[in-house]
Amino acid sequence: MRTIKASTTRTVLRRAAHSSVRAMILAAAVSGALTIGVSHQASAQAAPGEEKTYLIKGGTVVNAGSAPMPNTDILIRNNRIVSVGSGASAADATVIDATGQFVYPGMIDGNTGIGLQEIGGFQSMSLRREMGQFNPHMRALVALNVESEILGVTRMNGVTTVVTTPTGGAIAGQAALINTAGWTWEDLAVTKAAGMMISPPGLNFPGGGGVGAASEEFESFMTTAKAYHEGREAGTTKLDLIYEAMRPVFTKEMPAIITANGENAIKNAIAFGEKWDIRVILSGGSDAWKVRTLLAEKNVPLILGSIESAPGNNVPYDAIYAQPGLLYEAGVKFAFSTGGG
Repeated sequence: MRTIKASTTRTVLRRAAHSSVRAMILAAAVSGALTIGVSHQASAQAAPGEEKTYLIKGGTVVNAGSAPMPNTDILIRNNRIVSVGSGASAADATVIDATGQFVYPGMIDGNTGIGLQEIGGFQSMSLRREMGQFNPHMRALVALNVESEILGVTRMNGVTTVVTTPTGGAIAGQAALINTAGWTWEDLAVTKAAGMMISPPGLNFPGGGGVGAASEEFESFMTTAKAYHEGREAGTTKLDLIYEAMRPVFTKEMPAIITANGENAIKNAIAFGEKWDIRVILSGGSDAWKVRTLLAEKNVPLILGSIESAPGNNVPYDAIYAQPGLLYEAGVKFAFSTGGG
């Protein structure tokens, strides 16, 4: 076994911190929205059926990894940026004069409670947690409070798209990818079922099996859900709404989003996905840099937690900042988040 000295680890992490800046370009590039600061905003977001053509003229475009682009026009059609440069025009476009202002890519937060929770710590202010251990049929999207004050505040701070996630139990329900602008939950929806929030008991135990009744109950539920899916495929099983909600997970249409922090939990979460033959996205990902080769080899993406988290024991103080650079260099796909809102 090769031993890496603490000083060597710190050097690697410090070098990776510089790469983290390049990695952040990925998070900005995936957004299809633009934010115009200071005085007002415009975005490529539109309600279904209301996609229009917009021309943002004369602003200074700021994009991570490249020099600012002064006096630049941006043409947006049907929620897609089709042109960035000077002299753009379109007869059917709604023109937004951005002269003297800066235009930034809208940011995406990969794990929040936006629209489901107003004030933390008050049960009456949250629709994020449901009773019971197994709620795959619960959909975050339809529970959204579209009049939430947090939606507007988040949007005006440049975050134009978020993943809003339910919590609680072993299977909390279906997360949704939403825009932060819209009148109804149908308007907000980008991906109605972005992932199934699953928390397998005992991820930190050797082998990930855990102990006790909770693990046995979870194993039984997954076995029954898998058998139900196979029965529905064969046309031999009657409809059950709870198990029916698990079928997109087994067909790999919907990924399982699993919170995993630490080497052992990450390895066990990957093994869990392989055992049940499902797609897995890991959330949290502390110490993921230590198993980055495995993550790249298995093509398992990450939603990184908050950069405000305190470093763990025996971990370099700057590991949380350097980690994205190491993951990027290893070829691991990842997104940023505020860690659950």
